[in-house]
Amino acid sequence: MKTTEKPSKGHQTPVEALKSPETVLGRDADPEIPLIGVQTPRIHTPLNDLPSRGGELIDLATDLKIDLMDWQKFALIHSHKVKPDGRWATPVNCVVVARQNGKSFLQLIRILGGLFLWDEKLQIGSAHRLSTSLEQFRALVQMIEGSDDLAKQVKKIRWQHGGEEIETLTGNRFIVRAGGSAARGVSRPSTIHLDELREMTDIESFASLRYTLMAAQNPMVMAYTNAGDSSSVVLNQFRERALASIAGVADDIGYFEWSAPTDEISVENARYANPSMGTLIHADNVRSVLNDPPDVVMTEVLCRWVVAINSAVDAASWGNCLDKSVDLDLDKLTWLAIDLSPDRRHASLVGAQKMGGEQFVVKLLHTWQNDLQLDDKAIA
Repeated sequence: MKTTEKPSKGHQTPVEALKSPETVLGRDADPEIPLIGVQTPRIHTPLNDLPSRGGELIDLATDLKIDLMDWQKFALIHSHKVKPDGRWATPVNCVVVARQNGKSFLQLIRILGGLFLWDEKLQIGSAHRLSTSLEQFRALVQMIEGSDDLAKQVKKIRWQHGGEEIETLTGNRFIVRAGGSAARGVSRPSTIHLDELREMTDIESFASLRYTLMAAQNPMVMAYTNAGDSSSVVLNQFRERALASIAGVADDIGYFEWSAPTDEISVENARYANPSMGTLIHADNVRSVLNDPPDVVMTEVLCRWVVAINSAVDAASWGNCLDKSVDLDLDKLTWLAIDLSPDRRHASLVGAQKMGGEQFVVKLLHTWQNDLQLDDKAIA
């Protein structure tokens, strides 16, 4: 799903971004000046002047002798704004940024905040792949064990495959759950962390997690991911809500997306999706992967949506096959196929015929759309 967003009050256009100091520093005009990633998200929900508890997380990182980048501070500050009654202003937050930029550390410092600063009784960390959750857990334990102050507040650390857990002396817990099993045997968590949200293709799994928060005093969902494709139903739903919020619809979601403004595969374009460029990521490392499969580069490096990440034919190659002069022959054998989108809101009918040799012609014949769900019988 490649998208073109209209400028709005919560959207930084490429022209506006080019006026920012970090962009001026990052231009290619002088090869001696390193390319610097853009620190503010290209797309974000409307900001506000409410107080934030994100500063407490930033201070915690400082205590652990970890220097946060400006983009990480931005994400922490604006995802942890607090209403006058003390409740989170955005109880659902989603941070979208290209890989290897440091978004995993945002999750770790937020978990530590819930365990040691905010007395959150139960946090759940979940990812589609258990291996991803376990890597996060190991990194979290290393951070705790590297701090005498935090280590002495821990009651126990439990290592059990798929059931890892940290418990503090005050009874605060963080547990690891994977995929669809994340909500099993869990009662009243306060915060849920969803890593690599783009891989959550099952809305029911998310719903089972989301509704465990109904009885929480001050619940929060924190999601971390890079761009997805048409099967990323939960992430796509979050993004749709965010764009509607930017357009003026009332919604308490917090959405912060660092992504390239166009589909151009270039280092300059990648700066918008890689705020850590010049700090964690060298521009040459980005340059070295730009000739990889286009759909992979689009999602992993430019943080832009595609139809399918692992498609048999990538979008660029498919586009190069376009020939508007070719049409179907009514007298030839024709294959028909109907394809439904994962959210069942869109469907397409295509026809295909074999031409001379090994060539085929494929033509889009009809499309259906329903904002709720398509009626299979009506399509038939």
